[in-house]
Formats: sequence, C-alpha cells, structure tokens
Amino acid sequence: MSNKIIHWIAFVLVVVTLVYIGIRYSKSRGVVPEEEKQYQQLDVTRANPTQLFQAADTAWEKKDMVEAGFMLNAARIRGQFDMDRFDGISKGEESLDYKWDSMEEFVGRVIGRELVQDYDTWVAIVQKIEDWNVIPVDESQYKTEDYGSLVLPKEKWEEAAQKVKRSFLDTYAYKFRDFLKDPENADVWNYVNDYIQGYIEPTPENEKVFAVKLKALTATLKEHNLHAH
Repeated sequence: MSNKIIHWIAFVLVVVTLVYIGIRYSKSRGVVPEEEKQYQQLDVTRANPTQLFQAADTAWEKKDMVEAGFMLNAARIRGQFDMDRFDGISKGEESLDYKWDSMEEFVGRVIGRELVQDYDTWVAIVQKIEDWNVIPVDESQYKTEDYGSLVLPKEKWEEAAQKVKRSFLDTYAYKFRDFLKDPENADVWNYVNDYIQGYIEPTPENEKVFAVKLKALTATLKEHNLHAH
C-alpha cells in the first residue's frame, strides 16, 4: 500500500473521529440536533407526509413508540389524502409518491417490529389516529413545485379525508388491534418477519420453525381477515 493511500485513510479516520467527538460534545453541551428541532417544532395539524415520516423516525430514536406509530400511520393516511387533492404527486422520476414509498419502507421496517410488541401501545396509536384531523389546517408546509395544483374542490375534502381514515381503521387498525390481543400472535408475527428480513440465521432447524410459524400466522391472519400492511 502506497504512502499516499495510507495518508488518505488516516485523514478520513481523523475527520470521522472529529465529527463524532463534535456530535458528542454538542449533545453534552445541550445543543439540539436539527432533526430534534424539527421534531419539537412539528405541528401535526399542518405537517406534510414527508415531515410526518421523518418525525416517526425521530420518535422511534427517542423510544416513544406511541408517537412513532402515530406519525408513521398519519403520514400514510395524509399522503393518500394528498394524492386525492393534488395532481403532481405521482409525476416525474423523483416524484413524492416514489419518495414516500421509499420512506415508508425504510421507516416502517425500522420501527414496525416494535409497534407489535405491546397491545396497549397499538391501542394508544389507534386512539391518536381516531382523534386526529386528516385535513391540514393550511398548505403552509406544501410546496407547489412538489405537489402540483389542487384538483379536489374543498367542499369534497372532508368526505375524501374520512374515506381514507375509515379505510385505514376498518381494514387494518381495528383488525390488527384484535389480532394483538393474543400475545402469541405478536411472537409469531415477529419471528416470521425477522426470519424474512434476515435477522434470524437460516439454519435447517430455524427453517423448520419458520415454516411452522408461517403456516400458523397465515391461518391466524385469515381468521382475522387481515393482511400485512
């Protein structure tokens, strides 16, 4: 290895170390990271779906699973409502629709498992969704270049918002709440998802356990008329 490469690697390590020390020092001095500031200042009555997805991730880092679950599902619901209201969300290769799908997959995978650990947590999340108004109080957090023009008349907003919200609650949230009443269901759900995502080593023994649990989970989901959301 040449001296030039060695010096470059050393330089990168020094920079990374200094950045890490800077972050630790900032936290020790009470300096609030930008993500935390945005989270603290977030107004869910105005927030757009992108902000809500980001807030879900921050809430998860703070170990506030009720808030994380609420923000994640609020982002999904308001995103669907906004697709009914605006004409530009699905346009372009880097559309908001594509961005939201990516954020939902990432954030949902990160926090999803912890949302099904506790029945009471899910009940609290559902309650917050029930009490939340899907329609933002204004469009101050919406950029025209990202969303396009409003195409749904305001007199139809309430109907559209309630339709999206009821669909989420009736087809998923309430059924999943009933599913989680049995703690064994959460255990089976988590094992199957952990195995699929590679958190469990695919040994022959684990593969047999996975097959049994997958069969049980499939039957239980069918019993509750539920599918993975």
